[in-house]
Amino acid sequence: MLKSKFLTIMVVLAVFLLFAGIAAIAIIISRGGTLTDSGLVLESGVVRIQTDPADLIANFYLNDKEIKLQDKRINGLLAGEYTIRIEAEGYSSWEKTIKVDSGIVLDISAKLYPVELALSQLTNTNIDRAFFSESGEYVYYTVTNSQFGSDIGIWRMRLAQSQFIFSPNQNQPEKISNLTPELKDLFSAGSYELIPSPDNNRLMIKDDNNTIFVLSIASNPSVSPTNLETTLGFRIDHAAWFNNSGSIVVRSGKLLVEYNLNNSITTLVNFANEDDLIYAANNFVVYVIRDNAIWQYQNSVLTPLKLENIQLPEQIDSIYTPTNNRRFLALKSGENYYYLDSEKSLLYKIEEPDLEYYAFSQDGRALLFKNNDLLLAFSVREIIALNTIETKLINTELAIVKDKDIAKFVPQSSHFLHYKNGDDHVITVTEKDGSNQITLLNNAGIKNSDFGFDSTGNRFIVLLQDESADIENASSNLYTINLEKP
Repeated sequence: MLKSKFLTIMVVLAVFLLFAGIAAIAIIISRGGTLTDSGLVLESGVVRIQTDPADLIANFYLNDKEIKLQDKRINGLLAGEYTIRIEAEGYSSWEKTIKVDSGIVLDISAKLYPVELALSQLTNTNIDRAFFSESGEYVYYTVTNSQFGSDIGIWRMRLAQSQFIFSPNQNQPEKISNLTPELKDLFSAGSYELIPSPDNNRLMIKDDNNTIFVLSIASNPSVSPTNLETTLGFRIDHAAWFNNSGSIVVRSGKLLVEYNLNNSITTLVNFANEDDLIYAANNFVVYVIRDNAIWQYQNSVLTPLKLENIQLPEQIDSIYTPTNNRRFLALKSGENYYYLDSEKSLLYKIEEPDLEYYAFSQDGRALLFKNNDLLLAFSVREIIALNTIETKLINTELAIVKDKDIAKFVPQSSHFLHYKNGDDHVITVTEKDGSNQITLLNNAGIKNSDFGFDSTGNRFIVLLQDESADIENASSNLYTINLEKP
């Protein structure tokens, strides 16, 4: 009896230990451990791959050897560098060299683009210029020449698909302003720009001489826009949206002010006096350099930016910030650039000479620089588990030479677009770290830099001039390319 009871206890204990061991091994493997001929190896990592499109039927390769994913994961990779390649029928291949850390799950987002990219016409009028909201939700365009007077003016079209499938006005263009005499003079004088507010409630219209008009989109199209310089009573050197569409930050010489459009109150942000006015404004805060320290202006108050246990460069010559992100900054000191995470008080020196700032991604995790007319991509990945960051600075081999060569980040911050002007007329899309460069369009009808992604990242919209017509009778319209399905 005693012997039987002892055996029962031993069996129960053995079963418990067996299942506990299996659970422990499963936990270790899920965190990067792996089983080898030598036993259980803990010093390994996991790669988790999310493809776009999500339902893509693809083949995956690790260092040129085909592998099968387990729940979208590659488990048990020893620390080191690997090359991952993804191939799917009808799509351009995707390839990247990655670094695996022990005990860390590395998330990878792989956007694959169709090989065949077909253009579909969106509008049927003669468009002069087109501009995109920062979020990619809307495209704004101007019509300055048409047989029909009702076509002439400023228009807006929603690019994001409406959630109401049976909505009768889904994605239909809406006229937001007629071509008033003031706007007609501005448009005919030369180049101009439409700058939507972050909330798309107001529109800034400016030319190369910083003549700026402000238009309320909710107004009747016949209402004339407001001349900002006339309203303020002084010359405007630069203007930027602030607090969505509530205010505009205006620079005039060494004077920096906030003009509140709702109550017409002007508030002093900073006066540089004998120093240079060094600042950067985004939608939430204005950063100002005073006595070589960073100050922040918000809620009508200027206060020092709180940073812990870091030493800023002795001299700050320029400061940059994304339009819709208050956490990240870039600083220029002499010939050097620094990346600043104000939330984590992290200051990183970018060790590369002869850089020139070009653009900042909205998520604050990537910048574009120029170096002798070549575009360099700087990207940052935060490794939370190791409490550190990983950075890359890649020469993309893309040129910014001619006046109309341009590069800009897409709203999702995952990629940037590049337009090569001249004989080529090529638009490419590249991941923000400089990898996986894909040609989207090669068309001599591309007009200026009037192209962009919508808010989903699945559609590319571009303004094209009809190549078949002569210059005098040429018509320009918006076209779209589906980036999700071949």
